[in-house]
Amino acid sequence: MTTDRREAVRAAWQRARWWQAAPWAAAALPIVGLGLWLGSSTTWVAGPALAMGLVAAHQVGGAAWRGALAGLWAGTLAAVVMAVQCVGGVCSTGECVQGCVLAGALAAVVLLPGLRTGDTRWSAVGVTMAALTAAVPCAAMGLTGLAVVPAVVAFTVPVGLGAKMLRAT
Repeated sequence: MTTDRREAVRAAWQRARWWQAAPWAAAALPIVGLGLWLGSSTTWVAGPALAMGLVAAHQVGGAAWRGALAGLWAGTLAAVVMAVQCVGGVCSTGECVQGCVLAGALAAVVLLPGLRTGDTRWSAVGVTMAALTAAVPCAAMGLTGLAVVPAVVAFTVPVGLGAKMLRAT
């Protein structure tokens, strides 16, 4: 097989992989809709970033894809908790922060089993997807909400890796 032919086959394979991954961008639509319903202005940033992250993780495959699905699941649970806690942003700041911490802790519980495996790619993608997904409704509650959930979710990385190190000794 000539080099040109190999390059053409490789390019066709890559296009097919991107077309397989593209529908997963639609998985971000319910979160984007929730953010728009709550009046979150960061939905216009976090929504496309979430969609592109899902497509890229699908393209990479393996641990990155498994981490993205776990992160999407964890972040969606956290987003639902926030939507129920403060529908339309009518709750007080204390209630919103409490809801954001609860949402982040819920995401941490969902992600912890995967974090204990010690797979860095899974951990990084999972926590990033969970933080992006959960940040959409919390951003509707203001800057405090936007900072709290990703911080609580990101806290799970050292906790999960520390648990793995303790188990290894």
